[in-house]
Amino acid sequence: MTPGTNHALVLTGAPGAATLDAATMETVRLLLTGREVIRERWLAPGDAWEARLIAEPGADVVPLKHRIAEALAALPIDVNLVPDEGEHRRKHLLVADMESTIIEQECLDELADYIGLRPQIAAITERAMRGELEFEAAIKERVGLLKGLHAGVLDDLYTMRVTLMPGAQTLIATMRANGAYCALVSGGFHFFTEKIAARVGFDSEQANRLDIADGRIAGTVARASPAVSPTTTAPRWSAAVTATSKGCPCAIARTSSPAPSSIRVGDPPVLRATATAPVLVRSLARASPRSGHAR
Repeated sequence: MTPGTNHALVLTGAPGAATLDAATMETVRLLLTGREVIRERWLAPGDAWEARLIAEPGADVVPLKHRIAEALAALPIDVNLVPDEGEHRRKHLLVADMESTIIEQECLDELADYIGLRPQIAAITERAMRGELEFEAAIKERVGLLKGLHAGVLDDLYTMRVTLMPGAQTLIATMRANGAYCALVSGGFHFFTEKIAARVGFDSEQANRLDIADGRIAGTVARASPAVSPTTTAPRWSAAVTATSKGCPCAIARTSSPAPSSIRVGDPPVLRATATAPVLVRSLARASPRSGHAR
């Protein structure tokens, strides 16, 4: 890091919870001791706060971010420390997972419950979480259990059970209004991402495609190598934006679940932070049992 580099520290708490109270802010300011703080301000009193600081010569801000995040780990607060480079703070790309992030559900879990197969599919999920199955193998096993189901059950599930995370549409509209390309990705199914992307206003979407034969789920996923997941697709969107950014830095705001905080995506503090500063918004999903597993 070069001497005199400006950085912005942004803390975003659960909306309305006043998590950023006097004691919390005192802790943060103590951790900033020795740093030249140019300015600090509230983006939303008690919910979102920003400090602009100058790094000392040779200083590494990554350990500083880790120390602050560690100190606040027990609280529903997101910590982002990013270069404060004017217009380049505004993100060019948002890559969002769909389940437990843009929607409130996990579609495969809901589908399993709807057709009475939750225990069997949950057992496969647990094996994957323990590292006994790779993602691709796990999704093949789970989809195999759906073989023979009438494809209409997908429409039923979408209509009856899938709900948007509060504020999702506002977040995407705000990002796009600020010039960002918004991509929806999922380790789940294209049937749902296609509908959610259109409903929320994403520029593009990508997910696994269920094979349908004679109006029934075939129990297989259309061949994709590697299997579609947020991990494997995010680089694609980054490359796409880099190719069209005309030499401008490609800053990325990404979302992920599970989320430790209870922040709703459309709350103003989240919008301010996402559209102008942090590269990671972990807290798009509200805390719930569904948001606590990897896909």
